[in-house]
Amino acid sequence: MSSTSLYEVYRTTVTCLEELRNSWGSAPPVWDYISLKCRGKNFMMYPEDKEFWPLWKSDKLTKNERAVLLSTYDNNFVETGRLMEFSVACKEVHDLILKNTDMEWSHWEAIGMEAEKLSKKHDKRCLGLGIGCTSVCDLWEQWDYKKDNIDGVYSYVKYLADGGYND
Repeated sequence: MSSTSLYEVYRTTVTCLEELRNSWGSAPPVWDYISLKCRGKNFMMYPEDKEFWPLWKSDKLTKNERAVLLSTYDNNFVETGRLMEFSVACKEVHDLILKNTDMEWSHWEAIGMEAEKLSKKHDKRCLGLGIGCTSVCDLWEQWDYKKDNIDGVYSYVKYLADGGYND
């Protein structure tokens, strides 16, 4: 069975914090919730739903929904200084998933608790929290700091709030 892995992200490496069994509890419930909210239809994983990915820019989303959605995207991480805020976002989105989709569970409450724990470590070297949504092809496991760029979730949220990405 696949799993969702949570990582401490450093400049040159990642360290696994936690593995949550059954990766269907991480990205798929968020994607379905966001798709239902913004488009009124379920997320379709296959064929690839290309219209879905830009929804993080939708003005229908709250800052918390946007941050959680962006955390599921490849090579994005939650910045250390925003982990407590992200923890609150995770718990809020978890409740919204349960209330507004057919899902009876999600990993987002547990992810929020791990974000809170990591924020209390105060390791100045740590850049933040990375989420490997599925162990089937976990990009954090394959990450090469020399070749792969990584981005902070809240840098996108701030850029959007400051007027960027207006298409």
